Amino acid sequence: MASYDHMTNTKPLAYRLAYIADLEATFTPSFRFLLDNADIMFRPGDDRVASLLLWHRVEEVEHRSSALIIYNAVVGRRLYRLRILPGVIRHITGALVPIYISGVNAHVPEKDRVLDLRGMSVSWRVRDQLRSLARRDGLGRNVIPPMLKNVDRRDQRKRCED
Repeated sequence: MASYDHMTNTKPLAYRLAYIADLEATFTPSFRFLLDNADIMFRPGDDRVASLLLWHRVEEVEHRSSALIIYNAVVGRRLYRLRILPGVIRHITGALVPIYISGVNAHVPEKDRVLDLRGMSVSWRVRDQLRSLARRDGLGRNVIPPMLKNVDRRDQRKRCED
């Protein structure tokens, strides 16, 4: 909440509306990617998780449409959304993803989540590799496997194109 309060106090309305339109636009392809690779991403696991994501995907399409309608009605500058996109990504990866990672790791038992979500963070993986090298206990050791290691690279690239 503090990061959003800061944004509200320091960024103009056009930025905040573009931010939410950009953010909501990323969810539909992300959910599609997860569902297209459900056999890899959710196995072994509870089938209810995939069902919940499918329902959530439908909900996100509605959010995306609403955010874009509001942005277009109030601001309407297409290129502005693209211009602020790097800042949106920095906010998501720098402020929101760490909260998500620590929350899941704190509240979902390790045996149930299979992996440490800190592996979602490229900077954490790099720091982990550097710590490993400094300890000299395994040159190039990959403690946390890349989260998408079992997903076909073509599907990974396809996600970026969607």
